[in-house]
Amino acid sequence: MKQAALPRLLRTLRPMRAEQVWAQLAYAVRGPGAPVRLDEAPPRLSTASGAVPFLPAPAHARGDGRQLELLNVEVQLGDPPDWDVAQAGPLWSYHLHQFDWLRQPDLSPQR
Repeated sequence: MKQAALPRLLRTLRPMRAEQVWAQLAYAVRGPGAPVRLDEAPPRLSTASGAVPFLPAPAHARGDGRQLELLNVEVQLGDPPDWDVAQAGPLWSYHLHQFDWLRQPDLSPQR
């Protein structure tokens, strides 16, 4: 071991709990391809319902996908929409591509 490696190793191990140190030693001995033993069954993904409902659209985002008002600047996107809107500025484009306006309750999924 190099002379500078020992202090680095000690600084790394100092904040670790005992089980973390043992796990690191086991990993060093067994290698990266060793199977991991789980004490309990892994958690299952529940898809029955969403954890929380969607947040409502923010007050600064209104429109129907063809005409949008973001940050009090209204822009006609056209049909089909031209998503590369340079005339409104980079901040407006940033908010456009965050898609906050899609969370409006009166906007249909088909639209």
